[in-house]
Amino acid sequence: MNKDNLSAYIRQLIEQDKLYKFYKSREWIELRNEVLKTSHYECQHCLRHGIYTRAVMVHHVNEVRKRPDMALTKEYIDQDTHEKKRNLVSLCNPCHEAE
Repeated sequence: MNKDNLSAYIRQLIEQDKLYKFYKSREWIELRNEVLKTSHYECQHCLRHGIYTRAVMVHHVNEVRKRPDMALTKEYIDQDTHEKKRNLVSLCNPCHEAE
């Protein structure tokens, strides 16, 4: 599925209140597993404070409901600073809830 088709599909799921289907898709599950593995299953927020906590979630910095075009994008260029930033961040449950 190309990026335009993916965005349209996700928008449709949002309209139907069925976004959960995206999170069950093969594409998301594979990417989620890749992000967790790359981060060694460590919560990135906790790590900033020198604490090791097992990450079980992958958080979208650019929320899927607001930016469906970035649903499967690992990194993005910040429009203000022009820096490359992570769009998908591995987090533990408490940190994900805080977000």
